[in-house]
Amino acid sequence: MIVSFSLENWMSFSEPANFTMVASREKQHGGRVPKVAKYPIRILPIAAVYGGNASGKTNFFQALSFIKKFVVRGTSPDNLIPVEPYRLDKKSLKEPSRFKLELLIEDSIYEFSFAVTRKTVIEERLVEITRTKEKILYDRRGDAPNFDNSLNKDKRLRFAFGGFFVVRNRLIFRLN
Repeated sequence: MIVSFSLENWMSFSEPANFTMVASREKQHGGRVPKVAKYPIRILPIAAVYGGNASGKTNFFQALSFIKKFVVRGTSPDNLIPVEPYRLDKKSLKEPSRFKLELLIEDSIYEFSFAVTRKTVIEERLVEITRTKEKILYDRRGDAPNFDNSLNKDKRLRFAFGGFFVVRNRLIFRLN
């Protein structure tokens, strides 16, 4: 479940825009809003996005769709990344688009963020958020990932970040 989502330099969003499902402290309907056991927050079970025509609603959902396709399917080495930066400012065309999601998965919250241009992923990061601290599981700027010790020994991750492409248990080619 999405806890929060932010984007920057995407279509009609030049500046950072944030969306959150974290409930306010209002107590009027507090019994209807589920609490997250390990965290001192309540997360809304449903939300509505509304606004005037041309206010960015469609672009907001297209950003979520882009993230899903990009993370799940990726791109081939020869293709450009289908990112759509803000076009009304020439400076923005040269800057990366930035995305950040906080996700509730089972009973844990994770923050996944990345910055991307049409040619490359500039940075990405995965953080496990606990009640008292944040633990960086991996952080990558450029080509070199930095794994937390709990993940550092996983040979599959090392292999994946090494840029190899595997189909039906066979090494096909190296991406970088």
